[in-house]
Amino acid sequence: MNKLETGSRMERTCRTATAAGILSWMLFLSSGAYAQQNAAANDGTIVVTAQKRAEDIKNVPLSVSVLGGNALAQQKVADYQDLGRIVPGLAVTNSGASSLSRLSLRGISSDQGTSTVGVYLEDISLTIPNLFFTGSSMPALFDIGHVEVLRGPQGTLFGASSLGGAIRFIPNKPKLDQFEGEVRADVSDTRHAGTNYLGGVVVNIPIVNDKAALRVGIQRTEDKGYVNRYDADGVRHDQIGTERNTAVRAHLLIQPDDTLSIEPGLLWQESKSNGTGIFQIADLPDYRQDKISPERVVDRLLVPSLTINKDISNIQLTSVTSYVRRVNKRVMDGQIYNSEYIGYALDPDFGTTYDRIAALPGPYSNDVVARQFSQEFRIGSDSMEKTGSRFEWQAGAYYFKQRIRTLDDEYVTGLGDVLLDIYDQDPSVVLGAPLVNDELGYFHYTSRSREFALFAQLSYELLPKLKLTVGGRQSWAKHSLSTTQGGWLALGLPTDYRKEETEKPFIPKFSLSYDAGREATFYATIAKGYRLGGENQPLPESCSTSLSEYGMTSGASSYKADSLWSYEAGAKLRLLNNRLNVNASGFYVDWSNIQQRMPLSSCGYVTTVNAGSARSYGGEVEITARVSSALTLNLSGSLTNAKISDAAAGSGTADGQWLLYVPRSNLTLGADYERPLTDELDFHAHVDFNRTGSSHGSYQVTNSDYERPSYSVVNLNVGLTKGAFDLSLFARNLFDNDTVIQRPTQLFIRQGLRVRPRTVGVSGTFKF
Repeated sequence: MNKLETGSRMERTCRTATAAGILSWMLFLSSGAYAQQNAAANDGTIVVTAQKRAEDIKNVPLSVSVLGGNALAQQKVADYQDLGRIVPGLAVTNSGASSLSRLSLRGISSDQGTSTVGVYLEDISLTIPNLFFTGSSMPALFDIGHVEVLRGPQGTLFGASSLGGAIRFIPNKPKLDQFEGEVRADVSDTRHAGTNYLGGVVVNIPIVNDKAALRVGIQRTEDKGYVNRYDADGVRHDQIGTERNTAVRAHLLIQPDDTLSIEPGLLWQESKSNGTGIFQIADLPDYRQDKISPERVVDRLLVPSLTINKDISNIQLTSVTSYVRRVNKRVMDGQIYNSEYIGYALDPDFGTTYDRIAALPGPYSNDVVARQFSQEFRIGSDSMEKTGSRFEWQAGAYYFKQRIRTLDDEYVTGLGDVLLDIYDQDPSVVLGAPLVNDELGYFHYTSRSREFALFAQLSYELLPKLKLTVGGRQSWAKHSLSTTQGGWLALGLPTDYRKEETEKPFIPKFSLSYDAGREATFYATIAKGYRLGGENQPLPESCSTSLSEYGMTSGASSYKADSLWSYEAGAKLRLLNNRLNVNASGFYVDWSNIQQRMPLSSCGYVTTVNAGSARSYGGEVEITARVSSALTLNLSGSLTNAKISDAAAGSGTADGQWLLYVPRSNLTLGADYERPLTDELDFHAHVDFNRTGSSHGSYQVTNSDYERPSYSVVNLNVGLTKGAFDLSLFARNLFDNDTVIQRPTQLFIRQGLRVRPRTVGVSGTFKF
């Protein structure tokens, strides 16, 4: 072992020891308060709607993590990357911007085809298929009551795109009888980047006392980038990867009486970035990009909705109507793929013709507009614990319509003039394809899908405290892809192409739970997960080299549905008068016909294939210990073993390979400390240590992203509260861990993505 490796290991050891020391210090401080602990312990009840009815989380027979709004604020959770570090079993990978995140739960990982994790704003689906240049939608995390992460297939109640689980963001509801609000401002500094800020305000306004109220919030953030871009003249452009986010949420609650509620809602948000946080590995320790064309990412989300609830003698009638419009526009530097590629094609000897063409800018534009409408009607009983009955049930109907239009346009700026100068003839003749406005090729495609589903779930108390739950969902789905392409890059492809398919999946679920009293609940669940298939767009001739490497002569025109069976058992314990809560679960998943992305490096495109079968097994645990009235300790973690068990021929995978982007483990240790200093002044502190295990980013052993290392992050937040005011000092990635966690090869260049550098700041909140 060389000195550098030894030093790195010693540094990590010191960081871990320091984090443990902080936890021990907080434990020591709390010892004096332990004797003064209130004998009446908190009952520990957490109410969730994971089964589309309000009930104690202890009675829900599945593995659920709940993060309250205060916990999200204290831990400075801002995006999916942050969630992935603290939620057991949740894995996140992205391409350097928050809007480009891909999600997986319990090893059910795929970055192509429809999503494996459903994303919901309460009951409104924000899930769109995994597209090459976009990621999962995430509502801005402000004025959020709590987040529910449901592990395991949730298709019975939430549909086919919840193969591995679902994430539900539950916003705060308007209060009918109280005017209140909150103002928050953060200022921070990120190493290698600059000054960040956050500003937000939320106001709750009763309109008619006890009958109607409006809750409105707005938040604006700016997080500076830490990457530097060098253009063709060697001019340095700082703070690449800077993100500016604006979000507005409005929620109106109309409640004419105790049995009826009408809730119109609106979410609008926009994220803008001047590029991504990906840099060139060859230039480490500098975070550098050599790109001629400036890049940008714009992501907009609009979600109007209407939810109506009617209570008729313990029978709940619910209607949820929603429309989702997401616009994601990216401009990327494609010089290597476009300019150098056409230069090589015209001058394979790398002569002066190559030099002139390869030096031209090659911007690549990707414009995605996704629109979807959904309507759900459901009817159901209140929970057993509320009615005292031996039955609880619900049934419903769901309609979904989605249209996604994608425009890929690729240019070589100045190509026409250069070709005319070199060859002294029409550039279209030189290329053998039309060249209009220097556009080297275009690929425009539209995917459409419709689905109608009927679902039902029934629970019955077989014996005192022993409950059986049976559910099922029958869907009828149709999906299609139509494409139009042209230009030099599309030579050999049909100008127009269309393909359509239908599916009729049935998704069952069975669960058995035993309530052993106030202190324990045990459960076992068997559930099927299902993901609709889809169509591939035709591939250009330039992809033939990569296809041959996979043993294929042409790309598949479509890919089939995949499905899995999940077997889970768990326990939810509330011990020592609710001072110790333990939630633990183990699972085994058998996954067939996996939809996986196959990268085609010779042309920069991807295609989707069914990559055989896989098995994933492991477990999660969450422990909360209220050591005293001042100190609460938390431990959560997961172990996951997710591997290909039967590789499909031509898929580029092999038996025994790890599924992509799935950490073998994650671990979070946290502590929260609160103690009054005077009659008017309170002290609070939070610290957490997050460890993310190693994973794989490619099935090809020679790929630079084949092995992704493990890494650790420590976060700290301490502050003072006086009445309505709170002032806190926080640090994210306290010890500035600079591990390169991804090493993707993008457009033939080995690149890297690191943990966001240390960010230290101050946060102020005023509630009124």
